[in-house]
Amino acid sequence: MNKQLSIFTQQTPIYRLLNEALRKVDRRSLSPWYGYVKLLLAALYKLPPYRGTVWCGIPHDLSTKYRKDDERIWWSFGSCTSSLDILTSPNFLGASRVRTLFNIGVFDGRRISEFSEFNAKDEILLLPGAYVRVVSEMKQSDGLHIIHLKQIEPPYFLLGSPEKVDRKSPHVSQYHKQQTRSIDNEISTDEYETYEDDSKYHNNSTVESLSAFNTQIQLAKGISSDSEKATVLKHLLTNKKLSDQMITGVVEYVETMYSAKEKGDVLQRIAKRSELSAKQFQVILKAIDDISNDSSKATTLKTFLLHEKFTVQHLDVVLSAAGSMYSSDDKQSVFNDLICNRYLEARHFPSILNGIQEISNDSHKSSVLCKIDPKLPKNDANLRQAYLMAADSIYPSKDKAAATMAFM
Repeated sequence: MNKQLSIFTQQTPIYRLLNEALRKVDRRSLSPWYGYVKLLLAALYKLPPYRGTVWCGIPHDLSTKYRKDDERIWWSFGSCTSSLDILTSPNFLGASRVRTLFNIGVFDGRRISEFSEFNAKDEILLLPGAYVRVVSEMKQSDGLHIIHLKQIEPPYFLLGSPEKVDRKSPHVSQYHKQQTRSIDNEISTDEYETYEDDSKYHNNSTVESLSAFNTQIQLAKGISSDSEKATVLKHLLTNKKLSDQMITGVVEYVETMYSAKEKGDVLQRIAKRSELSAKQFQVILKAIDDISNDSSKATTLKTFLLHEKFTVQHLDVVLSAAGSMYSSDDKQSVFNDLICNRYLEARHFPSILNGIQEISNDSHKSSVLCKIDPKLPKNDANLRQAYLMAADSIYPSKDKAAATMAFM
């Protein structure tokens, strides 16, 4: 139970992505989350219900959306606090900007303070499907709007205990579609994200244990959207102290993604980490070879070529990845960066020249040969033969002559 609640309170995209899925009318977006939500609800239902007044702040004016006696459904998890002092501090809502403060009388909250990664001693969590009625609304001169809500029993079945919840429950889906006046339909996604990014209930710490890290990887595997998967993985990569095993876990998961762009984006994020071991380099470069889009593959390869710890021991993997590309433009771009690598020695150039020979566009091939020429020792017979063979594979006379004369 502790693990599920602890992970939920960490500052990861999981909190935001799950709430976004809960707010969508199309309940199919929740399918990847069923397993996690069931475990999370099972843990929450083991806690005693919290009865009392809680506070929830949003840095926007929502007063026009809440009129006396209106009824609303909050479909997502709602982080609240029993301490008003926390929300009015300068670090959160403050005391001057436009903001809405919900004062909510609840009977079915859950106090999760002891499980919170942020050590928020007054944190109360509202479960999805909280049904509330507007009791009153008050505006103050400093931009503050106070809305008094009261949680009441819903007129329809909305959410039961995990044992009673069916994946295909028609009651939840039907009523969700009928309800057109809920908070989720009235606050934009950007507003939700602003509130959640400012919330004190997100942990600023990084993942500290392999167990917690692996759990988040497993949760990410259940997300259907590659874009959302990438968001979770990028967050995990903000931890500066990831072990070889953790990086390997991220890369193995990246290989299950379909989107070449998202694959490349995550691998490029790894490439920008200052500390990469030799093992991490090998694992990551092999994953680049699986990127289907040549442009994404080239951009990712070039990012790694710029890394301060890139050495020629990774050359074979780079040449293999470059050789699998069809686009002459992208191949040329990779080779132009590769031949500028400060670690290259004479013994590495034959393999590079063989790779250049495979560039299909003769103009691009000639251009790369002319660029590598000044770096080649002219008295090496093997290099001379490899270079001239590459130049001889060029068909147009003008391009072939330019490459040949550059060497001569």
